[in-house]
Amino acid sequence: MPFLDVLYERYGRLKVGFWLTLVLFAIICCCGLFILSELVLRPAIAELPYSASSDQVLDVLFPWFVVFAIVAIVSAAGLIRFGLVAPVLQRRRELEADLASAPPREQIETLSEQKARLGDQLDAVLDDNIVLREDAVVLRQGVALAQDVQRALVASSNEALLLVGPDASVQQVSSPMAALLKIRVQDAPTQPAAELVKVFDASKDKPFEYPLKRVVEDAIAQASSIPKLHDVVLVDQSGNEHRVMLSVQAMQDRHNAVCGALVRVEGSDVGAGRSSERTRGKGGGMAGLPGRDMFDTRVAELMSIAKSQTAEHCLALVAFDNMAEVYQAHGYWAVEEMLWQLAQLIKDEFGSAVELYHANIMHFAVVQAFDSPEIVQIRAERLRKLVEAHEFRWNKKTYRATISVALSALNQTTDSMTRLVNDCDQELREARALGGNRVSLQLTDEVEVMARSIDERLVSWLAMDADETRLQMQSFELAGEGEDKPWIVTQIRVEMEDGFWADPGAFLTSAARVGLLPKIDLWLVGRVLGAMQASPALATSHGPVFVPLHIQSLADEGFVDTLKDQVLDSGVDTQRLIFGLDDFDCATHASSAAEFVKAMREAGFGFALTGARVASASQNITALKPQIVALHPTIYHDDNQSRAAATLGYMSALGEALDFLPVVLEPVDASTSTSLAEAGVKRVARSALGVGPLY
Repeated sequence: MPFLDVLYERYGRLKVGFWLTLVLFAIICCCGLFILSELVLRPAIAELPYSASSDQVLDVLFPWFVVFAIVAIVSAAGLIRFGLVAPVLQRRRELEADLASAPPREQIETLSEQKARLGDQLDAVLDDNIVLREDAVVLRQGVALAQDVQRALVASSNEALLLVGPDASVQQVSSPMAALLKIRVQDAPTQPAAELVKVFDASKDKPFEYPLKRVVEDAIAQASSIPKLHDVVLVDQSGNEHRVMLSVQAMQDRHNAVCGALVRVEGSDVGAGRSSERTRGKGGGMAGLPGRDMFDTRVAELMSIAKSQTAEHCLALVAFDNMAEVYQAHGYWAVEEMLWQLAQLIKDEFGSAVELYHANIMHFAVVQAFDSPEIVQIRAERLRKLVEAHEFRWNKKTYRATISVALSALNQTTDSMTRLVNDCDQELREARALGGNRVSLQLTDEVEVMARSIDERLVSWLAMDADETRLQMQSFELAGEGEDKPWIVTQIRVEMEDGFWADPGAFLTSAARVGLLPKIDLWLVGRVLGAMQASPALATSHGPVFVPLHIQSLADEGFVDTLKDQVLDSGVDTQRLIFGLDDFDCATHASSAAEFVKAMREAGFGFALTGARVASASQNITALKPQIVALHPTIYHDDNQSRAAATLGYMSALGEALDFLPVVLEPVDASTSTSLAEAGVKRVARSALGVGPLY
């Protein structure tokens, strides 16, 4: 086209092609929108009824918008191809043809001009490269000078110091450190720190079975400028042992990047011998942990790192659920010993790299740098189970405890340390209010709303107030010896869509979070009472009926009174009912359990302790005086048969002495049943399959 040729010659093909493509695309979009809105959508919407829903409107609009988007994409691709790419390629071919047909002299001149332009560009790049190289030389000299100053300071120090580079290799040692390690100062640089400083965990009974090979690497990886203390046994190059305190801290530049670490060794203040349990309980255990000031400093440091490096860290608060009960039962030093043992369990589970702080009298704070809360949640869950199974010992007494752990993410969106700690502390309080012994991950607002929605849907699916509820009561017999009447044990099941009765674990967890466990317990009691009223023959054919309850229900105001009124109104003899509580829950909620048992006993009900373990059961049996003690499966499923027989014999003898009956509430095989009978356990579950609403 002559018009385009004139524009090409005056403004160039690329510029003309760009503006022409832009104008044509704008015209196509405007025409398309006009046709779509005036000629298509307006009549289509007008045909819809006035009460049409938004979904109906969208059903009409969506296909046309898809068509418009496809047309716009195809138009844009065509315009770019024919308006930009094609003219440039055509111009390139024309220039190549002109160059090929030009005389050799003109070709040489054209190539010379191109070479001159490329030479000018290369000269500019070389000039920039020279300037950058000069700056790099100056920077390298500054870095070398700073490193020389660091080495000189370490070398002239009167302390036992070791300077380590970012690759965990030794850069410099002080004369006292060289003398301690039995090496020459000049031999230390470039050696790996782990090979030069061989240390072992002195807090263990057998330190040399616990080498600490990565204390320096872990400090560098965590980027913590706060010195981390280790009570260690150091072995020098001559094989001599030294009981020392080792502190390691990362060194950072002004951009929070790690440039090495500083290792300091000092004589231990705790002496060469192992401290006794009483000494640990009274003093040193908590004194060896950093306090709140250093915790605040570290959190502020990680907040800065998170913002500058877009890294994510995790804060965990750990607290005992039953510290007050332990204090009342065993005294102050038992609590101190319990805290000391918890600190050791945390270190054992999280490893030597853990950053553990004694944030206040109630909490431990664990800071995991460069780890997401989801990863830390797995470790925290293992710690929770470890503490649950652990027997705490003090002054020749054993007792049990549980912990709750609250986790919170520390990332670039964290804008306030106070808010971070307060939110995590509030999460911990809520976890303990729900009964404790749980790991709670602080959720974002969106996730928390989703979690609450799932809880509400799960609970509503049970339809407790409807006639066709998903909750079902299942029962089985607890068989006795000879002509003894079998007892009845009841439990809750959830009927699924296919009619299968499933364990209600997930539903009861949701019910606990929304506070509906008291209502579920009362529902089960009501179903039991209704079945007993409908089957009067059970009074002569069977013994008492066992009904399990949840410890969380006891915290509900009015639950106990409602329970008693419900039974009295039914006319069922109170002596035919035995209410059960979990042994572990009774140990962690001793005061609530004691009040409940007292009220039940005054009203004439029986009481059973379920899931009994030897250590906690002994205390609960003495305090609560149950009629029945249901043994935990770990007692009679022990791989060590002699230990299992001894434990069963002990529980049977204890039952005869304290007037309670040991039972097993799950079906077992014939050999286990024989072993239980020989040990004195006379009542074992006959079948886990219920027949009808009540056996």
